[in-house]
Amino acid sequence: MARLLENELFSISIDPDQRIVRSVRSERPYTADAALLEAVAADVERAFGLIDLSRYGHLLDLRAAVLNNSDDFESRTSRLRRVFMQDFARVAILVRTAVGVLQSKRLIRERGLRGDAHSPRIDVFADEADAMRFLIGAEALSSRMRPPSSRSR
Repeated sequence: MARLLENELFSISIDPDQRIVRSVRSERPYTADAALLEAVAADVERAFGLIDLSRYGHLLDLRAAVLNNSDDFESRTSRLRRVFMQDFARVAILVRTAVGVLQSKRLIRERGLRGDAHSPRIDVFADEADAMRFLIGAEALSSRMRPPSSRSR
């Protein structure tokens, strides 16, 4: 995988052979610094501008992130969520906990981003193998919404 971007909050790489962009969230908590969040969003937009996103799946790995569902957090990260979820052929959001699955699904639903009910464009997973199958277009052998095992909490 070739690295597209590395900053305080994300590491983004691309696999042209599998047509997958992988964005991995760091453990660093989101900041209240709106200027930093805007700068990160602008960096991500520039990196994504180098490729035709409609030809790629996007694995958004949020497992290292600290769970935060405050209104302030959701408002401050709105632009980043839009940048990470729009324009890709498919987006698989990978989270660590069942609560993370619920929060991510709610944010997708509230923004109307899911796609067709029979062929969702964005989905949430607790299992990386299921997320990858979704991105490459194969049906997951197990339920995509299976809660994570107690080991991964």
